[in-house]
Amino acid sequence: MARKNIKTMFSSLVLAFIIVVGAVVGGFYYLIHLLVKDYDEPTYDPNLDSALELTADHEGFCLTDIAQENNLNIAGLSEFYKDACVSIIVTVNDTSAWLGSGVCVASKDYEYATGKTIVEGSYIVTNYHVIEEIYGEDVTKFTVDVYPNEYDNTERYGTTLPYPARVLWSDPYLDEAILYVSQNIDWVRMKDRTIACYDKDKLKDRERAFVIGSPKQIENQNTVTTGTISDSALNYSYTVDTIKEGFREVEVLSNVYEYLIPIQIQIAGGNSGGGLFDSSGYLVGQPTLGSSEDAWAINYAIPIYSATLVLDDLIESNEGEGDLVKLYSIDYFDIAVIDCYEADVMKDCFSGNQKYFYGKYYLSQDLLYSREEGLKVLTKNEELGFEFGDIILSVTINEIERALTSRNDLIYELLRCRKGDVIQFNIEDKTMVNVELA
Repeated sequence: MARKNIKTMFSSLVLAFIIVVGAVVGGFYYLIHLLVKDYDEPTYDPNLDSALELTADHEGFCLTDIAQENNLNIAGLSEFYKDACVSIIVTVNDTSAWLGSGVCVASKDYEYATGKTIVEGSYIVTNYHVIEEIYGEDVTKFTVDVYPNEYDNTERYGTTLPYPARVLWSDPYLDEAILYVSQNIDWVRMKDRTIACYDKDKLKDRERAFVIGSPKQIENQNTVTTGTISDSALNYSYTVDTIKEGFREVEVLSNVYEYLIPIQIQIAGGNSGGGLFDSSGYLVGQPTLGSSEDAWAINYAIPIYSATLVLDDLIESNEGEGDLVKLYSIDYFDIAVIDCYEADVMKDCFSGNQKYFYGKYYLSQDLLYSREEGLKVLTKNEELGFEFGDIILSVTINEIERALTSRNDLIYELLRCRKGDVIQFNIEDKTMVNVELA
């Protein structure tokens, strides 16, 4: 009897062990499955044809509204949205050309202020680095040309292509620009889902998304790549240039990118400035930095947030008479600022006694400052009252104080300012600096 009980107990233990091992292996497999799963993207949307019929005339329709009314899936959205995505070619001094992408975010019937709507003309977002060559010191002539979907199909649009564009606003630190063309292009709605929004609207890990752009050559216009948001946490990165310093070449920091959206979506040169769209059909970012052409590489997009801050003001002034609204950035104060993790980036990446930051040199020990909050001033501006080494803890604008933990925090606050506003810079262990914007 005892032997029988021992056999029964042994069998039960073996069975329990098998169950536990199976559960562990199954759980591990499921975890790996979640991390590396190849999602089956829908390849067809039965509602696409009816949506396309509504926009056949290409008169500047809001594609986002139509897409949501017709409940388009990612397959339908990525095809439908091509008519809002453009290629951009920049030519300087009749000799050099750069290719980039863009997205139309406002056109006919877009409501921008107190019920006013656009009658004609389109507004396009892209990266600053797509157009930056036009600001070169030796530039005597340049063109910025926009090619809508199917760039060689003039019959479809009933007009001569390309569309000549004007640059309404750009910011090199944010790597953002907004262009204007006088023709109507179909457009999509922007939605900030990363910074100024409720938690429920923030991007989620592994959320499905897609990119539309013109990789490598204009013949690849509006190529669609799909994938995921790699991480809901915003990242930062930097770009490095090589400059001559005497007889040697030195690697220098050309820009720090803050609040980047990491994406596991393939991009290549030419995708810059195009559209990163969520599965609901909103434009949430612009592909900007590519680490590799490997489909599994982590690439980066800048959030669309800054464009949402300035678009309506640009439209209102551009549609009316008079000068464009003046928008402000760090350059207005003729200072450079750096926060703690930017200092860490430069400390890790460069050697030598001098560093290069936004076009100016600084001694290396000046860049090793690190703190959790506040911005360190790296230049002196006696006229405004800034001293080298000042720590700007916060700014007060229209009686509202905002703490600063990154350079972009300051830029975003400045984008909300208009001529005549007084900005109070609250500096550690020092009398505040007040500046009236002229």
